[in-house]
Amino acid sequence: MPPLRERGDIAVLASELMRKRARGAGLAPRPLQPDQLERLAAHSWPGNVRELESVLTRFLVSGEIRLTEPPGSGERAENGALDLRSRLAHRRSDSVADAMRRAKGNKIKAAELLGVSRAHLYRILQNTGCS
Repeated sequence: MPPLRERGDIAVLASELMRKRARGAGLAPRPLQPDQLERLAAHSWPGNVRELESVLTRFLVSGEIRLTEPPGSGERAENGALDLRSRLAHRRSDSVADAMRRAKGNKIKAAELLGVSRAHLYRILQNTGCS
């Protein structure tokens, strides 16, 4: 079987995986819009079908298609190495923003979703300039 990035049926596969994930979670499948399907088709899929399943699971919960950066992209330090701190900070702020959206702004609920204490969430929000 060819790698996912070489297949022309990502839209069909994504729709079927969405139905499977939604059924397993007891939720209604979310429809994928044409622009979202284009993004899925254009992605390099280094994680192959498992990565697609993960992206669709997050989409089912959050309503957003969030694709990981391919290796070698992202911010680089002066020596050309990937700046791990920058990537981790970006990932953390994405996770916090997602939790705050899902909790409808309720910081206590967002902290529970993230699995951190309220105090830790407040520190994260203070350090990022959000409140």
